[in-house]
Amino acid sequence: MKTILGIISEEERGYIQKLRELIPGVKLELTTRQPGTLAEIHIIVKMARASGCFITVPEVARLVVPDAPKFTQDDFAGSCVAHNGIDYLVMNDISQIATTSTGRHLAARYLSKLTSPEAWPLVPEFRYELCDTPDKASEAVELLSSADFIAYDIETVKQHLFFDVISFTGVYLARRNDPEGKFKYSTRTYSFPHSDEVMQLLIQRALELPIPKITQNGKYDNAYLIRWGMLPSHWYYDTAHFFHSWYAEMPKRLDFITIYSLRSVSFWKDEGSGSFTNRAKYCGRDSWATACTMMTFLERAPQWAFQNYIAEFKTAVACVLPEHTGLCIDREAEGKLREYNVKVAEKARRDIAESVGEPNFNPGSWQQVLKLIHALGSTDINSTGPAFMDRFSVRHPLNQWFAESIKEYKSAAKVVSNYVKESIRLTDHAGNTWDKLVYNLNPHGTDTGRLASKEHHFWCGLQIQNIKRDEDDENAISVKTMLVAPDGFYLGEADYEQAEARDTAYLSGDTGLITAVDCGKDFHSLNASSFFGVPYEDIYQDLEYIDPDGTVHKQGTKNKPLRNLSKRVNHGANYNMGAGVLLDTMGIRNVIKAKSLLKLPVTWSLLQVCNYLLSRFDATYPVVRGDYQEYIKRCIRQTKLLVGPTGWTRYCFGDPTNNKRDLNSYVAHPSQSLNGMVLNKAWWLIFTKVALVERRDFRLFAQIHDSILFGYRKGREDLAYKVKELMQIPIQVTDPYGITRTLLVPSALKGEGTVWADLKDMR
Repeated sequence: MKTILGIISEEERGYIQKLRELIPGVKLELTTRQPGTLAEIHIIVKMARASGCFITVPEVARLVVPDAPKFTQDDFAGSCVAHNGIDYLVMNDISQIATTSTGRHLAARYLSKLTSPEAWPLVPEFRYELCDTPDKASEAVELLSSADFIAYDIETVKQHLFFDVISFTGVYLARRNDPEGKFKYSTRTYSFPHSDEVMQLLIQRALELPIPKITQNGKYDNAYLIRWGMLPSHWYYDTAHFFHSWYAEMPKRLDFITIYSLRSVSFWKDEGSGSFTNRAKYCGRDSWATACTMMTFLERAPQWAFQNYIAEFKTAVACVLPEHTGLCIDREAEGKLREYNVKVAEKARRDIAESVGEPNFNPGSWQQVLKLIHALGSTDINSTGPAFMDRFSVRHPLNQWFAESIKEYKSAAKVVSNYVKESIRLTDHAGNTWDKLVYNLNPHGTDTGRLASKEHHFWCGLQIQNIKRDEDDENAISVKTMLVAPDGFYLGEADYEQAEARDTAYLSGDTGLITAVDCGKDFHSLNASSFFGVPYEDIYQDLEYIDPDGTVHKQGTKNKPLRNLSKRVNHGANYNMGAGVLLDTMGIRNVIKAKSLLKLPVTWSLLQVCNYLLSRFDATYPVVRGDYQEYIKRCIRQTKLLVGPTGWTRYCFGDPTNNKRDLNSYVAHPSQSLNGMVLNKAWWLIFTKVALVERRDFRLFAQIHDSILFGYRKGREDLAYKVKELMQIPIQVTDPYGITRTLLVPSALKGEGTVWADLKDMR
């Protein structure tokens, strides 16, 4: 029986049994002795007759990576290094890794580097050369031309939007079969300085080689390459996207992916400081790690991960052009928006400061706000989050005024700090500022496969998906007033209607919910009628009124509070919220309002009210939180996989049977993922059939939640209707009972406006 030694702290002993469960069939020896040198560690391992050693104590773990410029336990976790014939593994504190589902998975995987080294893929040595002359670079390009794959990576200089070095790693597959059946290949890595026109031409030659290219989050690298006139060809593989396609719940950083995938690799991301020579070699290490990691994926990934990857990578490719195109910013509107919100924020701050007698009071400081809350007698509140502020506000009219004033301040300050700051604009290396908002659209930013967003690769812009729906955030409209169409264009937005409710209906097979979403009536009003026993006509009626100028307006909702209440309950139940979470989500004031609106007993607590609201959903749609949840649990228990109708598959580390948080996440996943995948399919179709074909008259901008934002030249309304048409994608959905139905989520179309906030309904 193989023996491994663990050097741990005394505090970790209580978790040892959980650790033993991860490595059956292995003798585990433990010591809390903390040696001060590598030689001492070696002696302890030899005395234990162990073949390998894992270390969770930072001071001791530091000794096995003596050449590391900086050492942190989190960075080096999973790093496996050999000294004098003994393998040493750095691990996090056992209390961290043994108490979560992903932690246990990682612990088992990392420990297998010691217990089952033969099961890990073979990794070639890192062979590296700095090609700092044209002759060396030209020779390297020639050698790269015979590679089977080429990985590349750049190092950027933020202040100049410049890359000063690029590395290429050529992958050369073994042409003979290995007698042991091992997948073998060799690598050669070259770094080129981006120094002059000659080197730029040689870099371009390497990028144009008709050989499959590999990147790590390649949209970033390609943004800089394109900026400097270099267009990579045959970009087929990306490790960040592939790892997300395999393990969506895991981090996507190169260091993590590499250490997760390869055995004898130690953390290296702290080695790039100092001289250009160090920086170039660090860049080379990045491209080598990218190449080796991708080879492992190609060898060992399951088929469903490849299918996921094809779908995700297409989406990523279709994001490159839109995120560089960006939206135009109206400087005048932006200035008015900034001026207005600065005044609102300052007035709210001044009013609060005068009331508390503190001229320098800062409502944006949670410490100062919490001190005020305690001073007003609410010493039991220890957070300034929305739920806690809600609880504070209902206790006294004065508290309510303070809470609303603080909310007003934060809302206005958020607009100023997030949306109208100078840094959102792109400033080029010459100092020219463009009136344009650019951003990064990220296909691997969520567990469900839906697009996320963040600031642009050029260190500007903003998270465009943070601009919430108009009905969800009063600031959404005001922010949209500064985002406008290019000259000669209108903006358009096509939005799926009640997508997640429709998805949940078809996925669960709840016939009542299917009827509700397909009957043609207003869904949330119909729910309100079913939940609370109020006639539908008392909640929603199609009404029209005509302005003196002849403009026809449609007005549907008669009882907005009741409709909004049903909407909140529906969303809460779809995500399996309990009464407490629903209370926090709705807010105390809204629950009190619901209690009054529904004439519930005055003796009921707010939790009882929330339980009642959820019970009305369950009575109306019993399958959603009944059989459907049991089906989700059964799928994960049996296969660890959730497979969607589009083929997107998620590996699930959690335990929905015994963990409520895991259950909520996985219950919400199928509908969110289905909607995201359908939206991504539409995104690809619009990109290939409209954006690339009608480049003069059409601009594809972004995904915003369940919608696609675009621009079309005035007079080309046909392109807007084409977008709406392409979004109508029928999907075959099979429910837990084995019944297959065709799901077609309708979309609404807005356009004919140059300002995002002013778009009109288009029928």
